[in-house]
Amino acid sequence: MSLLSRLFGGSYSKYDSFIVQWAERKKKQLRSSNQITPENMFAGFIYGLSSFAKSIEQFKSSKDIESSAACSLAGFANDSALFELGCYHYFQVDMWLFAHRPDLRQWISQVFMREFIHLFTQALQINNVAELFRQKVEKYAEIARTGGNAEEYHRYLSQLILRTKDNQRPKPYDFDNELLQLAFIEDMLLKMAIANWEIAMVPAMIESMEATTELLKRSS
Repeated sequence: MSLLSRLFGGSYSKYDSFIVQWAERKKKQLRSSNQITPENMFAGFIYGLSSFAKSIEQFKSSKDIESSAACSLAGFANDSALFELGCYHYFQVDMWLFAHRPDLRQWISQVFMREFIHLFTQALQINNVAELFRQKVEKYAEIARTGGNAEEYHRYLSQLILRTKDNQRPKPYDFDNELLQLAFIEDMLLKMAIANWEIAMVPAMIESMEATTELLKRSS
């Protein structure tokens, strides 16, 4: 098993998402590779991000949730939702680099940002991905500076993802004046899906980042 294989999990090839299909192709290309580069690390980042689509399918099958209510999440297994979640996940990775690998932060974060914008420009077919990306990441950074907690991050993130239902394209967002009035069940289910994904994915991403950045430090 290659070192990079720890970045990849099971197969999600049944999904129509451009991002999920891209991640599947990268998984196959890197299956036997031990080359550690920020670009290959980014492929693992996207593969982990794409697992949100599968997490929704798993969440829908939960016996603890009314099946008719859980099915309302199906509209969020799309590239626009992955963009919003990806902006948040990028922020998490950048914050980890800031705290633990400050010497590598600029290099890795710049590559991730460049590749993220390029990939989602293809996926979403809109020309303002860079602007939207920076707006969302800057908001999470603002929350961090004011001592915000996970609940506050998730409140904004769920608002953004709710606007992507059925792959509606992301738009600029007024974080202070555009909060949606949500049905309680839909709001609760989406926040639970985000939290479940984060609990499963973030520790795995941190473990991978610790290992791969240590190798990058040694080779630089």
